[in-house]
Amino acid sequence: MVAAYSTLTRHMPDNGVQVVMFTHQDAGVWADLASILWAAGLRVTAAWNIVTETGNALREGNYVQGTVCLVLRKRLSAANARRMEIEAEIEDAVAAQLARLNALDDAWHERAQAETLYTDGDLTLAAYAAALQVVTAYSSIDRQPLDRDLYRKLAKGERTMLRDLVDYAAQVANSLLVPEGFPREMWRDLTAAERFYVRMLDMEAKGSAKVADFQNFAKSFAFADYAELMASIAPNAAALAGAADLRGRMLEGEGFAATPLRQVLFAIWKTMEGKERDPKRGVTLLKAEYTADYWQRRQKLIALASYVALKTANTRPDESAAAQELAEALKLDRV
Repeated sequence: MVAAYSTLTRHMPDNGVQVVMFTHQDAGVWADLASILWAAGLRVTAAWNIVTETGNALREGNYVQGTVCLVLRKRLSAANARRMEIEAEIEDAVAAQLARLNALDDAWHERAQAETLYTDGDLTLAAYAAALQVVTAYSSIDRQPLDRDLYRKLAKGERTMLRDLVDYAAQVANSLLVPEGFPREMWRDLTAAERFYVRMLDMEAKGSAKVADFQNFAKSFAFADYAELMASIAPNAAALAGAADLRGRMLEGEGFAATPLRQVLFAIWKTMEGKERDPKRGVTLLKAEYTADYWQRRQKLIALASYVALKTANTRPDESAAAQELAEALKLDRV
């Protein structure tokens, strides 16, 4: 690949352009592409997400509906950047790319009254492409060439600088992509574990059952312990652990156990417990847990319970009904 693109580069004028159509959901493959293009003397100067198919009921989950067209030009200048500077540039580039695509999506949906143009998978690809625009513009990062790991066999589990930077772009994207139905102002305050759970509730609601989808988002959110929040990690039957699966587990300690979302799930299970659902049990539990600031937290607790109810309506209807009743009970609660 390096030899082929190097030959193309030698035979193109300084103002020449190449276009590559590329679609892959693995960050490591995008990192390899960055190394190849860099080694060939090319830089990515623009990236366009082109919709090549529409959604259908048989392909739900973290699939993509399009491909990315990368515009390549010669890298004519030599410049070095520090990794910290690169990460800051990636943050800006990803934010700008997602803003453009979301604006296109909104305009299309408003005009055509049709399905959205881009899935979460498409937007993640856009983040990868934005990262390539940044890193391939430089001749070195921290005085190291970008292809330093291209020609050697990597040890199992070994990470490269480029892979870390592409993964970082995905993390930036996921911090900006708020799942449908979740309050935007609450998203930024969630922990990595909460973001994973909230995002995967949305993915489950869309039909995702591939364990690879859960693994990919866990990596994007830098949440290594995702398996503890899973009821199943079977290849094509992956599923989150719902309120009835978690029950009284993971209520002490740090991480997910210390989050309001975990307490809401426990309150939902308490609402479900017994022969008849009783949301008062859940409200009492939350009041006891947040004795000092329950009233300040109440609106967020309502939002979390409402979101769980919305996203589990088809996957776990009993849990959805209990979550909705808990949310309504919290709304009616008075001093």
